[in-house]
Amino acid sequence: PPLATIAPAHGHVITDPAAKLDEYLTHRRAREAQVLDTLRRIGPADTAALVAAIYTDVPEVLHPVARFSLWAHLRSLRDVGAAAAVDADDPDTTWTATPA
Repeated sequence: PPLATIAPAHGHVITDPAAKLDEYLTHRRAREAQVLDTLRRIGPADTAALVAAIYTDVPEVLHPVARFSLWAHLRSLRDVGAAAAVDADDPDTTWTATPA
């Protein structure tokens, strides 16, 4: 049966799980598109450079954590052939966009 609520580890109980999950998925897809667009625009870049270019509305103190989210997006893009890196398992490696 559909979930009635979700109790996250922090924040308020979510009373409309389907809407919240849709919101999360929409945000993640938009962020992944932004990562690829930025990678294509600035050329080969590591996660720190991409975070600085993308997370302009996030305090710099949070950028080290944001790198791991961005790295997950890059690995997902690699899995579909949109990005490449010498060592995708290294969060500090340099990434390139593959030809569209």
